[in-house]
Formats: sequence, structure tokens, C-alpha cells
Amino acid sequence: MKRIVAAFLLALLVPLNVQAKDFIEVEVTYYIPTGNLTKTETVPKEGRTIAVDPELIPLGSCVALWDEEGEFLGYFEAEDTGSEINGADIDVFKECSNKEALELGRHKGYAVVYPEAVG
Repeated sequence: MKRIVAAFLLALLVPLNVQAKDFIEVEVTYYIPTGNLTKTETVPKEGRTIAVDPELIPLGSCVALWDEEGEFLGYFEAEDTGSEINGADIDVFKECSNKEALELGRHKGYAVVYPEAVG
């Protein structure tokens, strides 16, 4: 299944000059409002904000994200970090309760990082 999803994603992105090496297999989780600003000093926003490991994904990067079935989740901005975010973990900001975020769970996904979008 992974090969089919990766091939499908690659076919979608060929016109954008994205190479297969640009795909990162990630673990996606969700986090909720804390009242704090993000690491980049923005107010987190659902549909935009993700927390990343800046050693892998530079803060400010645009990140295209898909779930493991190949459904496009959207474009996000790497605006935040977290003590539990290591390597290929991506924490998606969600305006919901802690219970709802936990119910969304942890799942595999795919990301393409556009570090040139920094700034």
C-alpha cells in the first residue's frame, strides 16, 4: 500500500518539481490550545499551525501533509516545536478538547517540506 500511495503522491507533485526524495514518512498527532504563542511567536491557528522538530523541518517551512491512505490534509506552516516532537513527528494544531485530540490518535502520514517558503 505504501508504494501505491507514494506513487500516487509523486504523480500529483511531478508538475511542482518535487522529487521522491522530498517525501518524509511522518507520525501525525494533534495538539490543542494552551494559551501560549508558538515558537515563532504566532497565535496557533487550526488549518495552518503544526509543531515539528526543527532539526528535520525548519521553522517557517510550508509542509504539505497527507494521511497514510493518500488523502491530502492540506498545507501547513511549521510554526511550533514541542518537547515530545522528535524527528519525523508532526503535531497538528486543532481547536478541540484534549479528549477529542486523543481520539484523533496517532497515525502515519507523508509530508513534503518546502523550506524555501521560510519567511
